[in-house]
Amino acid sequence: MTIWDSITSCTSTYCDSIYISADSTTAGIFESETLDFMVYPNPSKSVVNVSFNGNISGSIRVTDLMGREMELLPILTSSSKIDVSAFPKGVYLIQVIDNFGNKVGLKKFIRD
Repeated sequence: MTIWDSITSCTSTYCDSIYISADSTTAGIFESETLDFMVYPNPSKSVVNVSFNGNISGSIRVTDLMGREMELLPILTSSSKIDVSAFPKGVYLIQVIDNFGNKVGLKKFIRD
């Protein structure tokens, strides 16, 4: 790192090493099993099906890994179809949100 003071035209340099260790047991995206639901086919090129075991009312929110919302659908039946054909290839998250705004389920899928 080099610091320069524009008033006195003085420069100072500092050098050091930093080691970062990552714990592989905590890195990544964890899927929530609070709500039992399935996402298939995974990976998919065109349509992703979301099926629920039991009744739930709320919405399905699809986001990319940067958190940008790609789709928001109301849950009308125990099975929903999401057209992903226009999504760029990559990994996406499907969040199930109940009517109170609580995230009750999370799954990943790949747009192939």
